[in-house]
Amino acid sequence: MSKSNGSDYLTCGVIVVMLLLVFGGIILQSFWNEEVITITVNKAERTSGQKGTYLVFTDGETFCVKDRWLRGSIDSSDRYGKIKPGASYKVTVVGMRIRIISSYRNLLVVDEIKPKEEEVKDE
Repeated sequence: MSKSNGSDYLTCGVIVVMLLLVFGGIILQSFWNEEVITITVNKAERTSGQKGTYLVFTDGETFCVKDRWLRGSIDSSDRYGKIKPGASYKVTVVGMRIRIISSYRNLLVVDEIKPKEEEVKDE
């Protein structure tokens, strides 16, 4: 039998800490990078993978609409139901896009921007 030295434990410890940081960051991403932006929707569709997860496509970015229990956001189907292709919205997004794991920024608040009606001039 070979004796284990302290460097094996150190290596394992470093790997565990790195994994905790990465996965902890992914889980906690719903709390940082909150931003209010304006988007125009090209297409919206329900995903086949996770129940209650929807994708919203725009010219600049693809977003998801899903529940975030830790933020008290449990109305993803209602938010998704408001979204119409061609319409513009003021949205609150959180998270970050992580392409390697197909993670999208989440639309937490969706408010439609109504087009201003042209004033009808009486002649």
